[in-house]
Amino acid sequence: AMYFDAKSTSDGDYLTMLDSDDWYFDGDFTIDLWIFWTSSAGFMDDLAVLLGQYKGSTPDRGWQLFLQEVNGAKKVLFNLYASDNSTGQYDTGGITIASHTWTHIAATYDGANAQIFLNGVLEDQGSGLPGGQIDFGDNSDNFFISKYVDPGDTDQFFKGSIDEVRLWNVALNQSGIQNAMNDSLTGNEPDLLGYWNFNGDGGGNMVKDSSPNVNDGIIN
Repeated sequence: AMYFDAKSTSDGDYLTMLDSDDWYFDGDFTIDLWIFWTSSAGFMDDLAVLLGQYKGSTPDRGWQLFLQEVNGAKKVLFNLYASDNSTGQYDTGGITIASHTWTHIAATYDGANAQIFLNGVLEDQGSGLPGGQIDFGDNSDNFFISKYVDPGDTDQFFKGSIDEVRLWNVALNQSGIQNAMNDSLTGNEPDLLGYWNFNGDGGGNMVKDSSPNVNDGIIN
């Protein structure tokens, strides 16, 4: 696991995976990870980003996974932005993400429907984006863990630990998520686009991507 120290809304640890064609999937994808949050220090507008490939612009582009504070409780928020300027927004509703506890989160999109799973259990789903495909703009944006980049406002950071981040080029079903969530991967699994297990084998200020795409992360 890697600990991300959000000191404020303007100062925090984060990981950058530089722009890559691997981030620009044209339909199905899954992101899953384990989180252990400890504080709201880096929240801005009641949000702290967990990870995303996003460009704050007019219109917004890409996708993001947040931890959101609502009336003191934390829930997961999954945002998708389409080429027709529509936004798909999904959340875990009244399910509270407990602090100082490991929680597994998975979010999927199959080009038509989006789903969010907590600890392998489906908590929210929706009909996806009216525009169908996610809009990645000019395909020139980085992939961040624990940072939301807002060109016109303050950034957001996550305070706590993150582990076993996986990005897949397929919308995994519930059994697929449950079968993989408690195990480390080899890195050669079918449809795996990125795998950051934070096992300390990146060297220096790098975090190794153990998938065949080798999109190593830069620690900031």
